This record gives sequence, C-alpha cells and structure tokens, in this order.
Amino acid sequence: VVAAAKGIVSMLGGDDPDAFTILNAALNAAAGFTSALPDWAAAWGMLVVQSLLNLAIVSGSGQAALTMPLMAPLADLSGVTRQTAVLAFQFGDGFTNMMTPASAALMGSLAAARLDWVTWLRFVWRPLVVLMIMSSAAADITAIRRSPAPAWRCPILALKTRSGWNFSTIAPARAWNARTSGPAVGAL
Repeated sequence: VVAAAKGIVSMLGGDDPDAFTILNAALNAAAGFTSALPDWAAAWGMLVVQSLLNLAIVSGSGQAALTMPLMAPLADLSGVTRQTAVLAFQFGDGFTNMMTPASAALMGSLAAARLDWVTWLRFVWRPLVVLMIMSSAAADITAIRRSPAPAWRCPILALKTRSGWNFSTIAPARAWNARTSGPAVGAL
C-alpha cells in the first residue's frame, strides 16, 4: 500500500514544491479554498477528509504515505500548523477503523465473535459519533490555540518566514503595543 501511495505521488509529478506538477496545482486550488476558511474550519475539513479516506485506505502507513504529502503543505498554505494536520490524520485514521468493513482486523474480530457487521455498526455508531465530536473539538481547539501570533496588532510582526513567525522584533512590538494600550503580543 505504501509503495502504491508513493507511486500515486510520483504519477502526480512528485513532491518538489518548486516544480509545476499536478500535485502542486491541486494544492494551490485546495489552498485557495481553505485559506479563506477560519483555522478551525480548515482543521475540521482535514479531519473529515482523513476519516473518509480511511474508509477506503485502512492501512495507517499507506494513508499517511498518500495523504501527508498533500496535507502538510496544505496546512502550511492554509495557516494551520502541521501538528494540527497530523492530529487530524491520527483521529481520522483511528476512529473510523472501528466501523470500516475494509479493515481485516475488525472483520476478523467480528467473525471470531460470530457477530455480523450490521449488528456491530448498530452498536458502535453512537460511541463513534461521540468520539468524532470530541476529536473535532480537539482538532478545532488545537487549530485555534496553535494559530500564529496576531500580526494585526503590529505591522512589525507581519514577518512570516517559511518556518513560522519571526519574533526577532518582539521588543519594538511591545513598545508599539504599549502605545496603543493593547496587551503585548509576547504576553499572549
């Protein structure tokens, strides 16, 4: 599954961010949509996409090999941290394994227990909905709390580098915030 996922990424042109590939064009189109969304909605969307993909790709390593070359740059372009994208992957991969009929472990366990899948689904859907609501809340809180510092407070702080926000100008920012009677960005 991992080799097939790597082959799909290669067929889409590879994962070089500087080259013009189908993968980069798809990321650009997706980023145009997700960058307009709030951080929590982008995180929730990533969770939903990972959960739906897990219904077809049950292998966690195969799903990671296929989706993380897409989700990590999409998180960067959307303003969501990569940790939030990984959390969405973990929740999406983990919880839907309890109900997907493509899971050999689940189907083997149900066969050993002489339980049919529809009966199992009737039993597990309520706890699964609760887990998905809790994981959605956790991903949303993570996206909100881990968002970059508010650059609107000080134009000096609007220096975003490839690795994140540049806080080398925090001293002038504190002085600027003190003049505008707002809380210092470093105190947030």
